[in-house]
Amino acid sequence: MKKLVSILLSAVFALSCALMLVSCSTEPKDDIDLTKVIASVGDRKITLGEYKTMFDMYIKMWASYGYDPTSDEESMNEFRNMIMDLLVSNMVVLYHGEKDGLFEFNDEQQAELDAMIKEEIDGLHEYYQDIVSNEENVEDTNKRTEELILEEAAYYGLTDIKTVEEYEEYLKTSIRESYCNDIVKAEATKDITVSDDEVRAWFDDGVKELKEKYNDDPGSYKDDKEYYEMYGGDPVVYTPEGYFRMMHILIAPEGTISEEYTALKGQLDALITEYGKLAFEDARSDEPKNTERLAEIIAEYNEKEVKANELSEEFNKEAKKKIELAYKELQEGKAFSEVMKEYTEDEDFISFADYMEKGMLISRNESYVDWSDKVKEEFFKLKQGEYSEVFFDTDGYHIVYFVSVEEPGEADFDKYKDVIAENIKESNAEEEWEKIKKEWCSAEEVMIDYEAIKAINKSDAAAA
Repeated sequence: MKKLVSILLSAVFALSCALMLVSCSTEPKDDIDLTKVIASVGDRKITLGEYKTMFDMYIKMWASYGYDPTSDEESMNEFRNMIMDLLVSNMVVLYHGEKDGLFEFNDEQQAELDAMIKEEIDGLHEYYQDIVSNEENVEDTNKRTEELILEEAAYYGLTDIKTVEEYEEYLKTSIRESYCNDIVKAEATKDITVSDDEVRAWFDDGVKELKEKYNDDPGSYKDDKEYYEMYGGDPVVYTPEGYFRMMHILIAPEGTISEEYTALKGQLDALITEYGKLAFEDARSDEPKNTERLAEIIAEYNEKEVKANELSEEFNKEAKKKIELAYKELQEGKAFSEVMKEYTEDEDFISFADYMEKGMLISRNESYVDWSDKVKEEFFKLKQGEYSEVFFDTDGYHIVYFVSVEEPGEADFDKYKDVIAENIKESNAEEEWEKIKKEWCSAEEVMIDYEAIKAINKSDAAAA
């Protein structure tokens, strides 16, 4: 579930109007007037208090990732101005959209906006309800869910919000502002076009760049291609040699293996280390002195290994039964894809329907997100159309199936030309949109007081 706050932080320009619902997150100093208007256009305005709430929120967000955007005076000024520019940009966009009558939504637009709001508000409650369901000794689950939602609001500096309903209204306003921004952007960039020559040039350049990239690092093809297949973006228009498609049935044991097993594994590792050290000493000595201890280590290791294997088998027995049922269905002639749909616990296959049909990539190259050595070993024993026997590694029990060979070389231009054209158009529209916003913000009718925001500093945010 994609939480609302993550959307707000990634599309921060939409927060300006919503911040008017709450006051600043800290008590004002005697010499700071948080009601002071620091930017305005037409009837729209931004106060120092609204600016400070955004400033505090961003200080917290950056700090959570280990960054300090206010480490020196130059960085502090850049950070202050960045927050101001985001707020002013949003204010100006909404001003122009309202002036041009773009926010008189038709039925279709209103239904779309209502659906977005409902999805996100429902998702907020579902997120925290799931957390509460896993907590122990919760007497009132609804009350506990509300507590967690308000803790989220407070974390982001919205301390004047006292009820879940107030937080929902804040979020609804934020979502609406984001929707309005998108409408203005779409109208302002509606005449952007892309020529056939631009598309062809992008494709040819992409082929050239990827050839060079995969020649140096062929393993990165898997990461690039699967990212595109999962999330979109720029298509991967060149394929190096040595890639294949594989389907995968994975069954993992439930829960956590016993502490006794973990302790035994630690003891086994320690015995291996000790054996290696003593054997090395004897190998370098004219008169070996560790023969007796080495024999003891072997005996002790064998005894502990038997016990560890018994504990492992007990822990994995239900998973093993399940994978054996899947294997039995394959042996009876059922299609691998059908058995996989019924049994696999591999989240990539479960989450992306395309992989259920065509499989995922595998090669002998090392990728950033890769299969285990054991999976690769078993896959490369197969011929196309064959599946493996059941095997085990640290992830659980596996059966893999050789689907196809990934055709190397340049991609089919016609297959991707529409996607490329849309991506270029979106990129050009984004570039044009930034120019338009810059022009709007520089207009004489826009008042911006950069001096006023120097009153807001890191210590104020730290006290939030």
